[in-house]
Amino acid sequence: MAGSSRRTVSRKETPSFEPSLARLEEIVRLLEEGDQTLEKSLTLFEEGVGLSRRCLEVLGNAERTVEKLMRDKGIVAALNVRDSDLEDSDQEDEEDHR
Repeated sequence: MAGSSRRTVSRKETPSFEPSLARLEEIVRLLEEGDQTLEKSLTLFEEGVGLSRRCLEVLGNAERTVEKLMRDKGIVAALNVRDSDLEDSDQEDEEDHR
């Protein structure tokens, strides 16, 4: 294949997290403005759902990678914070401000 690019973009290739998140934020803004036709709104919504799933997948993978690295280094126990612990802390902060 003389003269062709070494790298071709496949249909499965997706943009990285940051551009996906930026596009998702743009879609939210467009939908909130309410200036789109119903058909365009549905198309944007469908794209947004796909981007949201992709972003969640990338974040989940990143979280698992960090957890694995921390576990390999023996750090996990020191940083293992449950959501309920965070909620309790938030409630205490609210009570302190009253």
